[in-house]
Amino acid sequence: MTKNRKWEEVAELQRLCEELGGFSLKLNWDTLRDRKENDKQDLFMYMDGKLIAFLGVYDFGGKIELCGMVHPDYRRQGHFTSLLLQTLTNNKLKDYEEILLNTPAASDSGVQFLKSMPCSYAFSEYQMKYDSSTDFLTVNQHGSGDAVSLRKASGSMADRETLIRLDVEGFNLRPEDAARLHDETAEEHNSSYDIIELDGIPTGKIRVSRHQKESWIYGFAILAPYRGQGIGGYALRQVIDRERKLGHDIWLEVALDNPSARKLYENAGFVMQEVQDYYKVEPFQQ
Repeated sequence: MTKNRKWEEVAELQRLCEELGGFSLKLNWDTLRDRKENDKQDLFMYMDGKLIAFLGVYDFGGKIELCGMVHPDYRRQGHFTSLLLQTLTNNKLKDYEEILLNTPAASDSGVQFLKSMPCSYAFSEYQMKYDSSTDFLTVNQHGSGDAVSLRKASGSMADRETLIRLDVEGFNLRPEDAARLHDETAEEHNSSYDIIELDGIPTGKIRVSRHQKESWIYGFAILAPYRGQGIGGYALRQVIDRERKLGHDIWLEVALDNPSARKLYENAGFVMQEVQDYYKVEPFQQ
């Protein structure tokens, strides 16, 4: 089976599950699309030649996120539990600080399933979509010599170190995890990093992943000494304007326990569309 055909089957199963359930699954398509042909981390289950279950396994530095689905006609038969156990008993998971299971908050079956597992609620995220009619973000430059600007990360060692430092400071990652996450995301064909500069000095970063007519904003961070100066707002304004010129819908995710970021995004016109719940689980022992 070709790589494209495999993902077409996953997309069709996702469409069926979402249409029936009235929610949106977070399958991280920016990551799935860049899987290599021989990647083995994701799990597939077939019956009679048809894909009936899928579990996506996503490495985000020091943590693993898991999200999957089962065909409506094959639920409550233990198929998803089987895929999950295959993953959770993998010795490679011992290298990670955190294992998170993800389900849409609107999925009653998903939430009930995770509550039946040996895991506990960790946090929730908003998935937000830009709406120009609610965009009230106003920004000011810092003066003629202190303009906030974006430039595409060059791939140089200096830029790599800057991006890693921002993940360490902005998201509390260990340096080795931030380095691994950077190197993995840097290989994604449809995403790119912008470095945010103040008067030519790197002060932040933002990553945009594009597919078809959607742009997703990830990893938005400002170095601590430069926070509270409006730099993030001005950078976000530039990204929104740029992606709108491409004719793209603009999306992002923000944790519910990050009120300052949520306020910025709401002022900029982002409206909540979906809530994703995360549950923390320990690796199963074989």
